[in-house]
Amino acid sequence: MIACSSEKKENQAFKKMKFSIYPPALPPDQMCITEIFEIEGNTLKYTKSEGLCGGTTPKDKSQTVTLTQEKRQEIRSILVKLKADKFSKDSKYDGNASANLNIQWGDKEESFSFLHYEGEEITKLHTTLRAMIKEAK
Repeated sequence: MIACSSEKKENQAFKKMKFSIYPPALPPDQMCITEIFEIEGNTLKYTKSEGLCGGTTPKDKSQTVTLTQEKRQEIRSILVKLKADKFSKDSKYDGNASANLNIQWGDKEESFSFLHYEGEEITKLHTTLRAMIKEAK
């Protein structure tokens, strides 16, 4: 039996995801932290760069975690909600960190950029990914 195309799209897993969070514009003597979460298959790679905003070479720390199917499904459900919300277009830049999210669904790739992430789902994605990294330590 062949599933209809709309059902197939609704249940389609993401192949890759990259979520990057950049620091707000800070004075050169302040510490800047960049976080990057990348998922491909069942692997979650986390990279955190820390350094002075004034252009010093940041120190990178990276960690790789293997995700269970349940954890991957949890992330997928957040991504589906985020895609539906399309990151509220009413958002105004308020000096908070900016972020980028790239998702590959099958052979289609989608990219979202936003200037701050006060939305419930984008915050949930960030805290969920951070928790998965901390659990693995």
